[in-house]
Amino acid sequence: LLRRDIHGPGLQGGAGGVLSVGGETQTQTRHIFLPAVLSKFREFHPKVNMQVTIDTPEQLIRMMEHNGLDLIYILDTPRWDQNWVKVMEKAEPVVFVASADSEFAGKTLKMEDILEEPFFLTEKNANYRQALDQQLALKKQALSPVLEISDTAFIIRMLEKNHGLSFLPYLAVERDIRKGRIALLHVEDVEISMYRQIFYHKNKFKTREMEEFIRLAAE
Repeated sequence: LLRRDIHGPGLQGGAGGVLSVGGETQTQTRHIFLPAVLSKFREFHPKVNMQVTIDTPEQLIRMMEHNGLDLIYILDTPRWDQNWVKVMEKAEPVVFVASADSEFAGKTLKMEDILEEPFFLTEKNANYRQALDQQLALKKQALSPVLEISDTAFIIRMLEKNHGLSFLPYLAVERDIRKGRIALLHVEDVEISMYRQIFYHKNKFKTREMEEFIRLAAE
């Protein structure tokens, strides 16, 4: 559990409000999705005091259901409960990537073409890693990564040096692909997406601060 208070001098034209947000421990949520929204929120509403809690989706959901959080922001398979209000769900494709100099760059591939290659993967508890393992298991296939690590920046650095392949959310590697540092691989028989989702409890009064966070996250 990681909790951080971000204090500032409420929404424009009002006194300082409070917003408590839960984000999951997935690297992409902690270091890409959530900071981007918080940065925009602080820019527009410096008087709002924000409390950010980082934990597993299950723990965040428990906190939300006990009024410990205003809303939660997660990257996961689609979730739903009759006691929640889902205000955003956006698909985020997860893709195979390699060095820009990889022999596989620019080719149309099948999973069997790269199954024996050295893979640098996130840890097994990452939900998109679980989705990949499950999809391969249905085909009686499996990957044996040479390294499992939660640090996607390290994985990208290894790929840049032409060391192996990886499987990461597109948003986490989009900039490096655009700059030609790594290459997107087209593996036609594997298609996986996770979903950025925002929820709050149905009995929770939706404050102006919550409405503004949701608006910025959806941009």
